[in-house]
Amino acid sequence: MPDTQETMTPRVAVFVEPTPNPNSLKFIVGREITSQGSYEYAQPEEAKNSFLAARIFEIDGVDGVFIGRDFVTVRKKAEASWSEIESHAIDLIEEAVSGTRPVVAEKKAEDVEHGDDVEGIIRRILDLEIRPAVASDGGDVVYQGYKDGILTLKLVGACSGCPSSLMTLRMGIERRLREDVPELKEVVSLAM
Repeated sequence: MPDTQETMTPRVAVFVEPTPNPNSLKFIVGREITSQGSYEYAQPEEAKNSFLAARIFEIDGVDGVFIGRDFVTVRKKAEASWSEIESHAIDLIEEAVSGTRPVVAEKKAEDVEHGDDVEGIIRRILDLEIRPAVASDGGDVVYQGYKDGILTLKLVGACSGCPSSLMTLRMGIERRLREDVPELKEVVSLAM
């Protein structure tokens, strides 16, 4: 037997989980793949900072890619079949997260301060409670602005185009925020 040892990176297992959106699947990696938040790619041209997202878009029928802290959500076109997408996506994700190359070329994170004003309270609740809950379903909510009692969010990942997204906004996010922010009138989603 040769005296040399090969250095092998263990392959990371990827587990697939359905989301409330029938056109999205969540591919759970089980370890951190991005530390700077989440990244949504609605079109292949947007995936310039992620070789993984660019490769997933090469699979016929893929309509979007969302990369979270420890998962990847893939959205398919309504007419496409998961049987033709799922195994290819698993292979690409396993290969990417098992390598040494970053999945996303991340920019330096800016520290987000949560003030005691209405906007700060909203951001704190979003970051500490709502976003982690939404991420468990393969999506995310991105703060867009607050003005005159109206909070505007962008739903991304599995939340984008999900049939239950209106319920998430009204019964989940809006209801929770009104507990601590009584001046909140409405939560709306930025049109995609």
